[in-house]
Amino acid sequence: MNATMIRLKQGTQEWLDWRRNGITATEASCCMGVSKWGTALSVYNDKLDPKEHTPSEYEEWGTLLEDTIKFKKFGKEHPEFEVVQGECYEREWRKCSLDGELRKDGKTVAILEIKTGSDESAWDPVPQYYYAQVQWQMHVTGINRAYFAVLIHGHHYLERVVEYDPIYCQKLEEVCARVWECICK
Repeated sequence: MNATMIRLKQGTQEWLDWRRNGITATEASCCMGVSKWGTALSVYNDKLDPKEHTPSEYEEWGTLLEDTIKFKKFGKEHPEFEVVQGECYEREWRKCSLDGELRKDGKTVAILEIKTGSDESAWDPVPQYYYAQVQWQMHVTGINRAYFAVLIHGHHYLERVVEYDPIYCQKLEEVCARVWECICK
């Protein structure tokens, strides 16, 4: 089943409303039980009674620096790719919003996920909550590779690459489907 691209400006009310009608990549991490920001129960509760989210300092700075990291740093380091703004995708209730997409010959070949943080050692390997997030993004979109571009302490840059894991994604699908079924009931 192919994903549908949804043209929405991320961060808008329309985008937030779209996200509420499905399981997103961030929520998939919660449903899987590997997020430090939420659980399957918090996803369930938020879908039934949405609360306004106040971004943390990391989220705020990550958003402010996203285009700089994406286009000026990652793009400069990887001239083999055309780096473009990420789109939103869905397959029924499965949803994801990409930070960036990496193209070759006009075709998207990888996902680009931008992060900020304070601990380089936390990225060996990629933290489980971010691993689940990009696995969900790959599961939804059908793209088989994801790059992380990470800014540590506002000045140290690192990258990680994650390949699609079909066994992990099958488990993600099962767990998220159960949560979504409970939400719909």
